Amino acid sequence: MREAVPGEADHRVDCDHVVRTFHATGDISPLHATTTGHRVLAHLSGDDLDAVIARGLTSYSASTPVDAARLRTELARVRAEGYAVNRNQFRPGVCAIAAPVLDADGTPLASVAVSMPESRYDESRLPEWGRMVADTATEITQWAVWAGGAEVLTARARPRTGTPGTRRSRPGRPRVRARTA
Repeated sequence: MREAVPGEADHRVDCDHVVRTFHATGDISPLHATTTGHRVLAHLSGDDLDAVIARGLTSYSASTPVDAARLRTELARVRAEGYAVNRNQFRPGVCAIAAPVLDADGTPLASVAVSMPESRYDESRLPEWGRMVADTATEITQWAVWAGGAEVLTARARPRTGTPGTRRSRPGRPRVRARTA
């Protein structure tokens, strides 16, 4: 089993709204309380997920899944629908939708995420947003598998432009791409 560690933000694209969410490159978040974490947990084996749950599920808000049965139900939904949803589970006032980028074996390598202030979250648009991140993640997955797998996503021949502070992630960390809306 790869060590299930908190997700680390690797790259972000900011919106131009004055009020927005912010995830610094290198931010670390708990797997059970974030959409990017749920996309990792949803693809773990039962034994690996049991090990993560056994370490404890810390509460960050009233909506953080700290009950194993509730978390398992949410992860089953993530697998069925192809994307995770977070409404205030980690940071109050922050909502997000994320989908996994997988390798050829179905192991999560990265994710595509959209986060926004709760004031802009519109439940009626969730199917549209969910499809958008899932389709984008699927396209990246297909490209990465065709181009050679995880090495394509983890290689850093040159820094990305337009993203101050971009740095190489520590080995073994799930890679996360966050976008604020």
